[in-house]
Parts: sequence; structure tokens; C-alpha cells
Amino acid sequence: WMRHVYRELNTVADERATAALRAKASSATSRTQCITRCQKLRGYSDGGVREGHASCGWVLYCSEAVDAWGDPIWTECASGSLYLGIHTITFAELMGVCEVTRAALSLVTTGHIQFDSESRVIYSQCPLPSSDEATLRGVITSRWS
Repeated sequence: WMRHVYRELNTVADERATAALRAKASSATSRTQCITRCQKLRGYSDGGVREGHASCGWVLYCSEAVDAWGDPIWTECASGSLYLGIHTITFAELMGVCEVTRAALSLVTTGHIQFDSESRVIYSQCPLPSSDEATLRGVITSRWS
């Protein structure tokens, strides 16, 4: 399930989105050692716009173990930031949700996370729609509602 969290609780995804805006460039990383032993997942995403330029950031955490109280111990296993060009904040937020969801789905179904040359998650079961905001909203609505 998904829910909104405030920026104060979502600093890593917010930092990724800000970095993409400042650099006007995208980047992505994954840590294979975390991915192979993952028992639980959680993800965060954020979108941002400055002077009409949009970006999104996302981070996926895995838990391999629990602490003495039974709470998951979270480790960052993958993250990304996408510079999106001229777009709305709605588009940026939706792209962040789309990317972190695709990363989680890829990990669960294939056991790994790969990125294309533009730092977007490669997951053929849920291809990225065009850069049109209306199309993106339709894909998210039809797949996850």
C-alpha cells in the first residue's frame, strides 16, 4: 500500500530529487548484496519542480533481519533520481511513485534491479508510459487501483 509522508520523514528521496534538479541529470544505484537476502521492502519517492524544471527521486529499502524488539533493520538497496525536463509537480510526483514501484516489482519478480541508459528502472512487465502526464495518470490508475 502507499501513503503520503512529510518531507521530514522522506529526506533521502527528497535529496535525490533535489540533486537531479541541480545537476539536470539522472542517476541510479543498486546494491546486489542487499537485494539477494531481502525479506521485507519499503520505498519512498518525491517529486520537485523549480522554474518549470521537474525531477523525482526514489529510494528502496530492504530488511534482511530484525532487531531485538522484532523491528526490521532497513538498508538502502536501490535509489534513483530522474531529471524530467519541463513538467508539472504532479508529473514529477507520479514518476517517482512509478519508479520506486517498478523497482520493487522488479526485485520481487526477477531478483534484481537494472537501469537503462537514462537511469530508469528496466521492468518489462510494467513498461514506462510516454512522458505525457495524462497517459501516466491513466497507467497508474489502471494498474494500481
